[in-house]
Amino acid sequence: MEDFNLQKFLMNAANNSIKQSLEEYNKHNSQLDKIIVWLVSFSVTAITLTIASSGSKNEFLIHTSDWIIIFSFMVILFGITSRIIFVFFQKNQLDIIFSFDQYVQGYCLPKTTKYTRSISNESTIEDIQIHLKKDFNIDIEVKNPKNDEEYLVELNNVKTLYYSLQEKQLIFEINLFNSNLSRLLGKEIPKIEYSKINSNDTFKEHRVWNYLRWLNYLFIATCVTFVLGILIIMIFYFVYV
Repeated sequence: MEDFNLQKFLMNAANNSIKQSLEEYNKHNSQLDKIIVWLVSFSVTAITLTIASSGSKNEFLIHTSDWIIIFSFMVILFGITSRIIFVFFQKNQLDIIFSFDQYVQGYCLPKTTKYTRSISNESTIEDIQIHLKKDFNIDIEVKNPKNDEEYLVELNNVKTLYYSLQEKQLIFEINLFNSNLSRLLGKEIPKIEYSKINSNDTFKEHRVWNYLRWLNYLFIATCVTFVLGILIIMIFYFVYV
């Protein structure tokens, strides 16, 4: 029987993948952060200049000052809120990484997990019977083949049986991996149709995914608000100037 811990291999692969994905996201987010900082700085400047020009009798400024202050304030509010949420997001993503590292390092395979082997072309019916007993604790009786043709039929039958059990076992391990990953990340991962895992597994979404959604919404809201503010100012400009 092959000494290969599929679950631990999948966990290590997922652990490395998650770290790389979070690293890429943080690089991408640093670029978005620069955009947020620029928009907020521009809005603060716009509010300051508008307030400083509040006594002006310029018709354009009279009609646009309120709009400038409203939209600039909304940009500042969205921008600052997104940065506050990002602090919580970073804290929670670090919690996920640390808990994942600890889980993988101390991971023990469940007793129900079995290892399976590849059946070679040289394997005989007797070999596969032994594998079935060792790997799945199954005893099967095979008819005594009278000729080579019957032997091949029986050989294919036991091979088919072994491969079907092997496929179920692989699906079990993948679903077990998905179940553990869902619990650790707090994000549901769909199971493959066949599963020996308890269907009553509890699942609770990790708050980090809510933070991530809100970061995306706030970034879009900040940009849209800024663009709308600019469009309204341009409309007033063409009307009154």
